[in-house]
Amino acid sequence: MTRSFPLSVLILFVALIIAAPLQAQKQPSVEQLKSWITARQQCVDLLRDELKQSDARIESRLESIIETLTSYKDSQDTKSRVTRLKGETMKRLLNTIEFYTQKRTVFRQNLRNPQTVLKEDDKRMIIDTFDTRIEKRTQQILQLNKSISAEADKPEEAASTEKQGKDNDLSKRVASQNSVFNDAILKELEGSITRLERLGTALREQLAAIDDPEQKKERTAEIAKNDALIAERRNQKVAVSQPSDGAQRPISTDEASNLDVVLKRAFEDLQRDLTLFFERHTAFVTELTALRATEATLAARHTQ
Repeated sequence: MTRSFPLSVLILFVALIIAAPLQAQKQPSVEQLKSWITARQQCVDLLRDELKQSDARIESRLESIIETLTSYKDSQDTKSRVTRLKGETMKRLLNTIEFYTQKRTVFRQNLRNPQTVLKEDDKRMIIDTFDTRIEKRTQQILQLNKSISAEADKPEEAASTEKQGKDNDLSKRVASQNSVFNDAILKELEGSITRLERLGTALREQLAAIDDPEQKKERTAEIAKNDALIAERRNQKVAVSQPSDGAQRPISTDEASNLDVVLKRAFEDLQRDLTLFFERHTAFVTELTALRATEATLAARHTQ
């Protein structure tokens, strides 16, 4: 869809055309409500399109980073520099997961408000946005860690030559760092399992107190999804130390230095993209809520 003016201008325009009649009369007409719905739906559609574009850009950046890092390994020249870069990237991904989790918690609490006018499909779509990305980041962390495990998992040979001795030294350095990364990832996975188990307990308590069939159905689906996530986290714990079977090329010191610079720039761009994504996501939920409220008002008018 092509638009000839910025989305922020369109949102302001919609707000103005809706606010103007309210100053003149307390109750808008049916025709006015219909026009507001049309305007708000356009805003929602545009915001959804921009969210998809932002999300695609974020995923493309991260996939490129992961693909690049998992194709390289340390050489005698780089010592354990590539391993360090992989570790730093995993930490950034863990921070991203924490950020997504915090946002998910806030949105989930807001969506539990009985006064919300959002449809159940709207709620699931909003929460699924966070769940999908949390799971994707987790898989990327494991992918990076496996690439380190593959390098550290080389069988040690007798140091009959100077090169074999250096290779064994390099393997031991990487194995040492890999052990630290494994511990950190296992800790995060265990923390995730604990949080999910607490959520599961709360959901089951809510289910026991609910009489409405639709709400029971919704809670039951949430419990099943939560249980599936717990099972997936436990499987991921088992897979943490398993090495990758992908080919990796040792790189030179210059290549490692260039990679370091490229990664820093990539993550700076990624941080800007994430900030923009969450700004647009908040605007999207706000506009979607306003749209559903206007639709509800119109439906109520038809029943009068």
